[in-house]
Parts: sequence; C-alpha cells; structure tokens
Amino acid sequence: MSFEIIATKAMVLLAAREGAIDDAVADARESLPGAVLMRRLTDDAFAHMYPARRAFDVVVELVSDTPAQLVATVDGLGASLAATVHTDLSGVIVGGLRRVLGDGRGPVRFLYLMRHKVDVDHDHYRNHWAGPHAEFGLTTPGILGYDQFHVDPVASQAAAAAAGLAVWRVDGVAELHLNSLAEFFEAAVGSSTGDAALQDEKSFVDGANSVGFTVDVLP
Repeated sequence: MSFEIIATKAMVLLAAREGAIDDAVADARESLPGAVLMRRLTDDAFAHMYPARRAFDVVVELVSDTPAQLVATVDGLGASLAATVHTDLSGVIVGGLRRVLGDGRGPVRFLYLMRHKVDVDHDHYRNHWAGPHAEFGLTTPGILGYDQFHVDPVASQAAAAAAGLAVWRVDGVAELHLNSLAEFFEAAVGSSTGDAALQDEKSFVDGANSVGFTVDVLP
C-alpha cells in the first residue's frame, strides 16, 4: 500500500533521572539547537492507562532530508545527556511523517508509541494503520490534527547506536495534536469513534507493550 510521506524525521525519547526533567530539557536544547522540544505533562491523564510501561519525560523532534543526516545529527548525543537522563532507558526512532488530518500544530500532543502484535509483522501493521485504521482519525472529536510517524527499524537502530541510546524498536507513533486535554476529553468521552478505534487497534497493536503519554510543546 502506498501513502504520502511528507518528511523524514526522528524522535529522541529521553527518560530523565529523578528530579532532573528540567535539566534534561536544558541539556537537550543545548545539544540539539533549533529542534522541537516536548515535555511530559506532570498531571498526564493517560498515565493510569499504561502503568506497566515507562513513558518518556522529554521528546525531541528533528526533521531532515534523509535518515543518514538524522543519524549524523544524534551521533554521540547520549554522552552529552548522560548526567541528566538514563541512556539505557532512552532512545531514538527514525522514519517518515504522514499527515492524516490538520496542519500538525497544537500546544499539546498525545503520543502513542506502538509495537505490533506477535501474529502481525511490521509491514502488515504499517499498511493496516495507514489504511483502514487511519479513517478513525478523520472523525475523532476534539483534535486539531492527526499525524502518523511510520518508524524505519533499520534507520532507528543505526541512530540509536550512533547516539549511544538503547531504545529504538517501535513500529509507529500516533500523534494527536490538541488544544488541551480538557477540551479533548470533553469532546471524546462517549464518542463511538473512539470505541471503534480501540477495538480495531486490538487487531494489530500489542497494547500491553505500547505506551501513550501527553506532552507540552515547549517554546
């Protein structure tokens, strides 16, 4: 199945040491100037839905022309961040951005880092997510936009190795752009679209080993 990829990007996923989230943000800003920085909400309402998986505290978004340029950008990054983040719990993922709805802007994002089920391979997961499942994004209430970040496992493994960070095996990231969590919940509670999307998700996503969390996009 073909679908439009509008940009090549990376997400640096940082697990901050206890009490060092602000320091990790500052270190990431210094190490990757000009990148988009996101910080997990302290009162993230989605935390109880994924209690068995550690969410990330800081996310850095990088866009470039090629995966190779992104690998070069993150080369040695882990060493410069090691004082404030756990490098063995942090990672880098690289792939293509597909815009399903909206213009990709919003002060808050819900990020859902997904892994495919045992009986579904990466290609089947990717095609189902980009095909039938993407339709749910067009009718989800309370969102400004919906992006799909299709992760390239080969490029991600190379980037994580270059950075000195451990995590790279994620199949895709669903990104919901929001004005606020309150506005999203008010619109989405009781929505038949949300219930149907969750049921369809169970057919191809390993929910027990995926994790969702909400971040502020920092100025």
